[in-house]
Amino acid sequence: MSSFGLGPFAPNTLSQSILPGWGAFNMTVNYQGSPDIETEVVRDVASFGRQIGWLSELVLELCKIHPPQGAAKDAEVKLREAAKRIKAIKERREESARIEATEALERFRKEHPQRYALFLRDKAAELQAAESKGKPV
Repeated sequence: MSSFGLGPFAPNTLSQSILPGWGAFNMTVNYQGSPDIETEVVRDVASFGRQIGWLSELVLELCKIHPPQGAAKDAEVKLREAAKRIKAIKERREESARIEATEALERFRKEHPQRYALFLRDKAAELQAAESKGKPV
């Protein structure tokens, strides 16, 4: 008899994965080659999204030089629309991150004014050092 009181129609125990594969570093790679190579490429070179982004930029620039015809034209339209939507998502997320950072810094300033002043001095020094070396900040 089951612990749920439903006789033979219910399991004795019940376990279920909630959000399987969810997490900061989980990724499923459906690749016929070497998964180890793909993992290293994504970790050390560029994510799949970044790689696709580069290819999309290249293809769309080539479409300006050699306008596609027929089905290829439809694919170009879809790719341009996808690129616009992706850009809008990135801009929205960037603005959201900027607002969150500004709010966090304001809380830090109010709650820890001396540490905030030190933080700003450190960041200003980092910025000046990077600029003097011609590095992006």
